[in-house]
Amino acid sequence: MVSPEVFNNLKFKYEWRDYQQRVLNALKHHFEDMKLHLVAAPGAGKTSLGLDVFRQLQRKTLVLSPNRVIRDQWVDRLSDFITESTPTGWISKSLDEPKLFTSITYQALHAYSKGNAVVEEIVDDNFDEDEEIPKDAVDNKKVSDLLNYEEIEFLILDEAHHLTSEWWKVLTKILEKKEDVMLLCLTGTPPYGGAYAEWERYEALCGPIDEEISVPELVKANVLCPHQDYVWFVALQYTEKEKVKKHHEMAELWFGEICFDPIFVGMILNHTWVVSETVDESELVKEPDLVLALFAYLNVIQIDLPKTLLRVTKVPRDLIKPLTIIQFEHLVKYFLVTYKENHTAEEKVWVKETIKLLRNADLRWKNKFYFNSSKPLEKMTTMSGSKIYACLEIYLLERLARKDQLRQAILADYIADDILFDNSVEEKLGACSIFINIVKGAKDEDKPTLALLTGRIKILHNSLLSSLKEMCNTTKMVTKEIKLLEDYVLIEGETSLLVGAYTKMISRGLIHVIISTRSLLGEGWDAPVVNSIVLASCVGSYVSSNQMRGRGIRLNSKHREKISSIWHIALHHEDLSQSKDYIRLCQRFQVFSGLGYQGHYIESGINRIGLPDVSVGEREVVSMEAFNLDTSHRFTDVRYLKDQWNKALLRQEGGELIPVVQTNRSLSIKGFIKKELKGHFFNTLIGFGMIALACFYIFEKSPGMISTIVIFSGSLLLLIQGFKCIQKYFRYYPHSKKDGSLNQLGLTVLKAMIDAGFTETKPTKLKVKRSILKDNLYSYGIRGGTFYEKSVFVNCFYELINGVHNPRYVIISEYDEDLILPVPSMFGGKKELAQIFANAWLRYMGKCEVRYTRNKEGAKTLLSANVRNIIESEYFQISRLDKWQ
Repeated sequence: MVSPEVFNNLKFKYEWRDYQQRVLNALKHHFEDMKLHLVAAPGAGKTSLGLDVFRQLQRKTLVLSPNRVIRDQWVDRLSDFITESTPTGWISKSLDEPKLFTSITYQALHAYSKGNAVVEEIVDDNFDEDEEIPKDAVDNKKVSDLLNYEEIEFLILDEAHHLTSEWWKVLTKILEKKEDVMLLCLTGTPPYGGAYAEWERYEALCGPIDEEISVPELVKANVLCPHQDYVWFVALQYTEKEKVKKHHEMAELWFGEICFDPIFVGMILNHTWVVSETVDESELVKEPDLVLALFAYLNVIQIDLPKTLLRVTKVPRDLIKPLTIIQFEHLVKYFLVTYKENHTAEEKVWVKETIKLLRNADLRWKNKFYFNSSKPLEKMTTMSGSKIYACLEIYLLERLARKDQLRQAILADYIADDILFDNSVEEKLGACSIFINIVKGAKDEDKPTLALLTGRIKILHNSLLSSLKEMCNTTKMVTKEIKLLEDYVLIEGETSLLVGAYTKMISRGLIHVIISTRSLLGEGWDAPVVNSIVLASCVGSYVSSNQMRGRGIRLNSKHREKISSIWHIALHHEDLSQSKDYIRLCQRFQVFSGLGYQGHYIESGINRIGLPDVSVGEREVVSMEAFNLDTSHRFTDVRYLKDQWNKALLRQEGGELIPVVQTNRSLSIKGFIKKELKGHFFNTLIGFGMIALACFYIFEKSPGMISTIVIFSGSLLLLIQGFKCIQKYFRYYPHSKKDGSLNQLGLTVLKAMIDAGFTETKPTKLKVKRSILKDNLYSYGIRGGTFYEKSVFVNCFYELINGVHNPRYVIISEYDEDLILPVPSMFGGKKELAQIFANAWLRYMGKCEVRYTRNKEGAKTLLSANVRNIIESEYFQISRLDKWQ
């Protein structure tokens, strides 16, 4: 039993800000489904908010965090709620002795579930090794038993975006069984930019976003400073280009070797999908990409496409595209590995020898085939040495503009310290190589202001040693000379003390630039004085990138005029869609909102800085030299950013950041309605003609039975068909505009939400908001209502138009049998909810059929819809963005 005395003594010492109070006021409403999902930008005070939720709910609580720094912050921040004399025996940081409030890491829970020692509790100095959340499955039963035995009633998932798919599965199952546990999910970076399946799993666990405290909101409240993101392109070095060229030549060679090899051809032609009169749709639906790859391959070797497969998938022959290298890679993986149990003795020998040769050619690595690229090649390109020199170029730009006011942090993925002790080793992208290069390129008078700080290696200029010793106040510090770096020393000492000392020195202006790693300073480090962040990080996901970005945009209370810049370095390619580095950058930008380059507007996405979002299918040629030159010119106007932010924030009185779906998808049923309209109009004319003919006969001759029958029949036909004609016209008119059918889909979603009870706002206050951005590009959201309602609408609308993946129900238009869309997951859990969605569809889109996909008939529908979606997806772009409105 939880003692109420503890909670009676808890009270926040300070005044809540307006945006924090808004969230706290909505607690009761949001916890009706036992979940609260809060997205909060850096500086929003989400830890304090979480603690106040704990105070209000008065439940035994377990907090899970991604690393020890954040774990400790939960305990440290309790000091804002208690006095020094308050007993703290109810607080714990260990599962060995859980208390009323227990704060641990995900790693600790994983170790507990496996019966291992909780190794994350041991403090060591090597913080640069990521405290990654283990990807293997957690022991479901053991974690469930822990929650039951310890009577945990409130679970807080901090930085919930860190969870892998296995963790999502386990936690979802546990929460389904233990319905009395309340869940609070906190994150600054929901995985909008990830794969569709990743977002689906994330939302299944955390629920739709209930409240968001956004970056623009915090800039407006003077919590975050005005800032801008800049992209700096680099090209591969000569040796790197040669390696890429060699790989592509080798891939083309083996493409030809395998493609026309008699044994490989025989394996495909004898496959059941090709030779059988019947196929199992439930198997095909698992591999729609493979089906299309098979069609394309058969066209290459000039073999007739199997009629059974064409009939089942309903793929028009003219939509089958030429075989791509990625499709060929898919075929090789399936027929050489997945299908191995069906190989003949001859095929087994050939496959074994072929795989061996592909491995020697670097086309197979760790049980995966890489014809389009290879894992070592991907690592080499993303870690290109060009990025080392880009860091120097950015530093020089910043130094010229900010002079002695520069406070810069350059964050890399790795330390790469080999080069410190042997200059003959290959230069690799890392904190040490960046530091050496900047030291070489900096002016002599600036060299003392450069410092290196990682978990294993710390370097400082000789002239700052006395200041460092004074700030650390410890005798446990050793310094060593570095032969390759004159006037700099290597420092050995306790990492936590040195991090604190370096932070003080950059705050006081003794240091201008700290080169470090994302794992040491990327999450949890607090240095509001930093006004420039360079993300020389390639391996880190878009999520960790946003955490690093947050280090530089906190407002400095001692320098209220602070304006920050965040630099992203990306590998350029003639076709940006071929640069995985750039694709990852596009995903980064979907996570956070910021100021647009052109016009005073605020939104998320990379379009706002004048670049195409290739992650959603946009294509545009971008000159590296021209764009970098333009970026350097834009950066020189950094002092005007504050005015631009103010104008953008004030464009909308009482503005807020709302989610929208942006798309160029052309989805229209107006042609089918128009066809029916013409038919009814023609029948109406026939009825009118019959009446006219009968009237003419009466006037010319005399009235009779035949004339009466004709008049009656004509009148009836005119009445019925005229009514249907008017009805169809009113059905047709909303669809007559270019995006009319999409707008009607939006109304369908909103109507279904209202009818299903997913909204609390009065229906009259909820409107679908459609904006025309440019030719064939539109955005959809809703005006009015709560953030939760806007979030649910956008999620449902996005699912609806993003193609069929694997929904429980699909909806088929009676007007166009090829128009098959998924019933959004919010409505797909129960048949009754799916029917509510169908009723809303009937009102705005016309007659339809809802079909369950988990039976044989549904599998056929799902297969054809999946295949068509893959074919058509390259023609449309769909993204979820946030816009300040």
